Amino acid sequence: MRRPWLLPFAPLYWIGVSIRNSLFDIGVLKQHTFDVPILCIGNLSAGGTGKTPHTEWVLNQFQDKFKIVVLSRGYGRKTKGFLEVKPNSKAQEVGDEPLQIAQRFPKVKVVVCEDRVFGIETILSSGKKPSLIVLDDAYQHRYVASGLTWLLTPYFDLYTDDFILPLGNLREDIRGADRADIITVTKCPGEPTPEERERIRNELNPTEIQTLSFSRMKYEELVDVHNKPAERPAHAVVVTGIAEPAPLLQHLRDLGTECIHIQFKDHREFTFADVQRITSACEKLTEPVIITTRKDFVRWPENEELQAIPTLVQDIAIALDGDAGIVARTIERFVTDFNSDTAS
Repeated sequence: MRRPWLLPFAPLYWIGVSIRNSLFDIGVLKQHTFDVPILCIGNLSAGGTGKTPHTEWVLNQFQDKFKIVVLSRGYGRKTKGFLEVKPNSKAQEVGDEPLQIAQRFPKVKVVVCEDRVFGIETILSSGKKPSLIVLDDAYQHRYVASGLTWLLTPYFDLYTDDFILPLGNLREDIRGADRADIITVTKCPGEPTPEERERIRNELNPTEIQTLSFSRMKYEELVDVHNKPAERPAHAVVVTGIAEPAPLLQHLRDLGTECIHIQFKDHREFTFADVQRITSACEKLTEPVIITTRKDFVRWPENEELQAIPTLVQDIAIALDGDAGIVARTIERFVTDFNSDTAS
């Protein structure tokens, strides 16, 4: 239990969520279907499971094969409604993760809209029908009937070990996993052994028609602010505003970089005081260098003193190792079969 003092409130939340899901299951609450393949990527828990890196994995696999649109609510933005995300958009307007995707995949259309139904209707009304719409973080947004659903759960925090909000971090109880077509255990410390796979399979107990897979975080080569390859420094101030920075710090230290870590909360909008904190830390280094993540860099403050310090960006991806083939084939078959059925 994460917050045992909130135990009295957990049954009330569970009742509310269970009633809502039941109303969708029996058709009282309407799910909207669309004439386009929709892949939903999400999780049962509140918190970081790696949704954006898995969305980017899909784009890496299929951006040259399918015309893809990514639809996100744009968490943390200060705007409302439907907006197309451009590489030069501001994180405050569209959210940091959609902006990260737009910058890394300029050939892919990225849009934000808190109302996913309206968002999809707007995409389709443009007259340029995509081959696939990817919904980022929409597992509980059941007003959209997704054709393929990908559920993520972290290796060290499986949903079967968690509790319903506010006692734990589950947005709904573990019965919600039954809606998934693919279940991926994310953030594995390495490629799992056959014994680990079997242990987790027994714990999660997927159905015969669900695909269980495993992924791990993969750190790409450091680049400078112009996306040019950069040498890894011996010392650096590491600035993070992500859910779980510990694996990144361990990765940098394993490669020989001594780190001064400045940690902020996830999706942090940097302030002048934050800038002062970062620059003060840099003064401790003979040759100051900053390392930050792509997600943080799209929110980077426009401050001359900070911008004068050499800054390197660490991109974070995922590797599905031996499961990449079956996950890619499942997604490709879903898209091609859907579009073939529609054409006929």
